[in-house]
Order: sequence, then C-alpha cells, then structure tokens
Amino acid sequence: MDIFNEMKTVLFSPEKMVAYIMKALAIIVSLAVIYVFYRIVIVAMDRALRDRLSENRLNIIASLVRSILRYGVFFVMFITTMQQLGVNITALIASAGILGLAVSFGSQNLVRDLISGFFIILEKQYSIGDTVQIMGIKGKVADMSLRLTILKADDGTKYSIPNGNITTVQNFGR
Repeated sequence: MDIFNEMKTVLFSPEKMVAYIMKALAIIVSLAVIYVFYRIVIVAMDRALRDRLSENRLNIIASLVRSILRYGVFFVMFITTMQQLGVNITALIASAGILGLAVSFGSQNLVRDLISGFFIILEKQYSIGDTVQIMGIKGKVADMSLRLTILKADDGTKYSIPNGNITTVQNFGR
C-alpha cells in the first residue's frame, strides 16, 4: 500500500495537477484557434468562389476544397495535441509520410478520376442535362461528380463512367 500512496502523491500532487490543467488548457486553446482558422478559410473561400462559379460547379469544387482542408485541419489538430502531451511528433510525421506514399500507390485510379473530374467541371466541358458522347456511349448527363459521370441513354440505360477514363467528349448540347 505504501507504493500506491507514494505514486498517488507524486502523480496527483498540487504541482502536477496545475501542470495537467495547463496542458489541457493549452490543448483546448490550440484546437480552438485551429478551428476558428478553418472556419474563416471556409467562409472566405465560399465568398470568393460564389461570384465566379455556377451553383453546381461551386458545390462540387467547394466540397473538394472543404474535404482537403478538413483532413489537413484534423491532422494539424492531432499533431498539436500529441505535441502538447509530450509525444515525439517527428516519428509520427515520418510515419504519416510513409503511409501517405503507400496509400497514393494504392489509389492512383481514384486520384486520376478526381483530378480529371475537377478539370472537367472547371473547364465546363459538359454539364448536367447536356447530350454527350463519351467512349462511344451517347446520352444525357444525368449526374456528375469529381469521380464519375453518369449518362442516361435514350433507352433509359444508365452508364457510370469514371472521369479518369474519359479521353474524348462530343458535346451535342453546345
């Protein structure tokens, strides 16, 4: 019992409790500052893009930017919290780099689809409702996202085409 009481007095001494509270406050303040920065950037981005893009393109591009920013903010929050708790973040960042490299090799097609979709939307190659021919399939664009274009043929058949596979588009609506 003496060891337990001794550990209790060392771990929960007034000096240690003050240190714990200060670390907790530092973590809370850091997370609050990062969150406020994130919200300011999102609002500024929405305002900047709203005047320049159509509603559909604005939603798609804003969704992509928000997603990338959100993951970045969560990563910074995690690293900041770990640093405040005394964890060696150098090894953590190196591990994240190696993991990112492994994931990038595994998701090349997904990244290619997203980048192609981004440029299709940005360059206004076609929009929802346009009649197009993609990869020998003619139909109306029923839906489109950064990853897929969905065509509805005249017979009602729907085709999902990954944007990374699209090389040539004939747009009959323009």
